Amino acid sequence: MLPGEEIGARVVVSNLTLAPTFLGLLDESVVGSERTRLVKRFNYDDPQLLSVMYALKGDPEFASAAHDPAIQRSWVGYFGGETLGEMRNAFGELTAGIVPDEVMGGWFIPTRADPSQAPPGCHTAYVWTSVPPCPRRWRASSLDGWDAWPGLAEPLAEAVTERMEQYAPGFRDLVVERHVMTPLNQEMNNPSAVRGNMIGGSAIPEHLSNSIHPYGATHLASGYLAAVEVAEDLGCRDVTWWRAKPLDWFLENLGCIPLNLGVDARWNGNASSPETT
Repeated sequence: MLPGEEIGARVVVSNLTLAPTFLGLLDESVVGSERTRLVKRFNYDDPQLLSVMYALKGDPEFASAAHDPAIQRSWVGYFGGETLGEMRNAFGELTAGIVPDEVMGGWFIPTRADPSQAPPGCHTAYVWTSVPPCPRRWRASSLDGWDAWPGLAEPLAEAVTERMEQYAPGFRDLVVERHVMTPLNQEMNNPSAVRGNMIGGSAIPEHLSNSIHPYGATHLASGYLAAVEVAEDLGCRDVTWWRAKPLDWFLENLGCIPLNLGVDARWNGNASSPETT
């Protein structure tokens, strides 16, 4: 488009969430002052995720494998929050804008299921922890809210790495490279992820729903959802490739899908101990 160029259309479809559409793409003269006021009050400030992606030269070995070897066949798990009280305190701090001192979160090691995602013998891992989108404090240090992320990303990634080392001794030595994604990075990558929010709006009662339907697990699939609505309105939704149901295929073929392709042989099976094959 050229500066000052005007394009006319009978219908304009936005695949963005509420605020970017009505505050970024449209003028208040079009939206109206009352609706603009309501949109400005829409909240995106639920706790979000700080994610650390790792390239690893081996498969992490969790200390708990000595108790239950099945963890070495798992591709997803959680760490921290050893008691209900710790979890309650952490989420209370998150809603107050405080990054909890004790890192708790979750991990994925997808190469245990699909080793093609890394060179032979290597793995990838995705580790996340919940953070306030506008952090005010962490470990006795005051922070500048949303503007703190450029300086906070690496220290928090280091804390996440250290926490994984506690649960999987030797994890740090496996790290070839790591990449950090903060709520700021999420918003920069996707304008719908305001404050890094991955469901299109905060889960609070006064919203009734968020700005992407259906609420809860859309994970910003707003482009797809917008396309579906347009196709249904135009009567062209009922085509073979769009009616495919991958979950049905998965359930029908579940018994034929190979498992644990990236799991080391000594952990692969119904062994009761790591030494048993």
